[in-house]
Amino acid sequence: ESADGRVIAPYYVLEYPEFVNAIAITERNEFVLIREYRHGAGVVGLGFPVGVMDREDGDPIIAAQRELREETGYTSDDWISLGALYVNWSNQTNRIHYYLARDAKLTDKQSLDENEDIDVVPTPGDQAIKPGYLVHSHNVAGLMLAYPYLK
Repeated sequence: ESADGRVIAPYYVLEYPEFVNAIAITERNEFVLIREYRHGAGVVGLGFPVGVMDREDGDPIIAAQRELREETGYTSDDWISLGALYVNWSNQTNRIHYYLARDAKLTDKQSLDENEDIDVVPTPGDQAIKPGYLVHSHNVAGLMLAYPYLK
């Protein structure tokens, strides 16, 4: 029901789990991007590691650290919370939590789920911030949130 009393039916609210987005940058000023097929858009695209918070994660930063390590093999000791944004507040309940991992280093091998096929693409910072380089709204939002903390 809208504020003026109109009933909009049917109207669906989708209840999804919380997401995390791990924006990692190396000491060489390279963003740790991933290349992965995205079925909804039907494209192979570049972006930051992102994933659903698992129940056992407990805290979004734990999920972000796990996603970065699993999808890329990179880790960091310098994490900054960049806040959370609603994914689609018109009909979804969840948010995406953004974290910046500075001075990320390749310390592990990828640990992908059986349905994941992800290439790691370290990308110079001046390339990644060019308009049109990242084309998914969650990635662009994360880049904007991280910008004040970049060296």
